[in-house]
Amino acid sequence: MEYLQVTTVDRTRIVPIGGTIRETVERQVRWTQILRWHFPGAVVGTVLVLLLVLASVIVAPLPTAVLLTVLHLAVNEILSVRRWTAVLAYPAMFVFVPLVMYALTRRTFVWGGRRYRWCGKFDVTVLD
Repeated sequence: MEYLQVTTVDRTRIVPIGGTIRETVERQVRWTQILRWHFPGAVVGTVLVLLLVLASVIVAPLPTAVLLTVLHLAVNEILSVRRWTAVLAYPAMFVFVPLVMYALTRRTFVWGGRRYRWCGKFDVTVLD
């Protein structure tokens, strides 16, 4: 990605994606692997922030639940997206942290019906 020239646009576009649990996990693994190989420092920072937020979820559940929900609502408002899923920001932390850890340890992912193995930064093998 660091070799691409990208221009950001101040608008969002709805892109339909699969919503099954399996498709969601595969997407999480794929994006985590992209970050792992191209931005390893970002992964370390993300894991540290996630662990800190998870600790605050356990130590101070009510203030953290309010803060996470308000932050989620604020991001949705900035993106002009209104979804009820903001109320899931707090319970999502209990799922998201283990999911990120799983995605970091998993070596294969499925994308577009094909299984891939990411062996190095520029070394991706199609398995089937």
